[in-house]
Amino acid sequence: MALMKHARDLAAIMAALILSALAAGCSDSNQPRIGLALYSVDDAFISTARRAFEAEASGKARLQVVDGQNKERVQAAQIEAMVESGANVIIVNPVDRSSGAGARALRAKSAGIPMIFFGREPPAMTVKSWSKIYYLGVHTDEATAIQAEILRDYCADTLSADRNGDGIISYVILRGESGYIDVDTRDSYRNRIFEESSVKFAKLADTTANWSRSEAQRKMTEMIARHKDWIEAVLCDNDEMALGAVAAFKIAGYMRTDDSTIPILGIDATPVGLEAVKEGLLLGTLRSDADVQGRYLFKLAFDIAQGKDLSEWVLQDGQYYNLSYQKVTRANISDYAN
Repeated sequence: MALMKHARDLAAIMAALILSALAAGCSDSNQPRIGLALYSVDDAFISTARRAFEAEASGKARLQVVDGQNKERVQAAQIEAMVESGANVIIVNPVDRSSGAGARALRAKSAGIPMIFFGREPPAMTVKSWSKIYYLGVHTDEATAIQAEILRDYCADTLSADRNGDGIISYVILRGESGYIDVDTRDSYRNRIFEESSVKFAKLADTTANWSRSEAQRKMTEMIARHKDWIEAVLCDNDEMALGAVAAFKIAGYMRTDDSTIPILGIDATPVGLEAVKEGLLLGTLRSDADVQGRYLFKLAFDIAQGKDLSEWVLQDGQYYNLSYQKVTRANISDYAN
């Protein structure tokens, strides 16, 4: 089995290297070479950002775009290939935002190649390890605070939110991945909003569903069987997991009427997530515009590759370009969904 797994990983790495070579050879050789290493092209948000990135780059740069298939070993080999091929800038959506991102930053520094992280923010020590390491994106602690605000306002206005009548809203968290580097910080932002509310909140449970709808459905099904009506809200790290939670509650007989609806919140405002908000299946989601991220990623990388002055980017601490989340609920869904 180990040999078969090694063979599959090797095949994936070789395919990625071939893709890199083909992508790099399709443009004017005088154009800068920019690498884009994605943790997985199956992620809806990341795929949208990639399309915007490629559209913005058209005719301006030689691109190497690779799919890490959510495997650290594969992504490490892909980025090494970009270094060896002489990339001017490497953009990384890391499989492993902690030790993996740190290793990628160290390799970039040793090769003298600027690197931009996006989508999954690495630890500050990784970004600060070299002045030419950057992060472009949103801060996830902001997301938890906004989710908490949406849930707080809903529960203050909805008498049926306290399903078991104990005077406390018990919520469950579906996290995207284990070993999340800033869990305590994110929880502190959420808790501060809840502590300032007239409604009492308590975390009932949390688990990891690896950003996956199917895994979230399975985990949520297990928690419903264990906790039943004690689950009064679900906070998810992305829309896919939120939709998995919706599916689990539907099968368990919830989500059929207003009184049986569980407030579930996602992040990303994907098309399916927005549709679920419109239908009342999700209480809300948070929009971090994937098109904007993709376009800005290329523009920043292009400016860096050309050695331009970055003062117009107004980078926080000289290395962070911060984007903001927008709150999306049924009250403003018409501004975001067709």
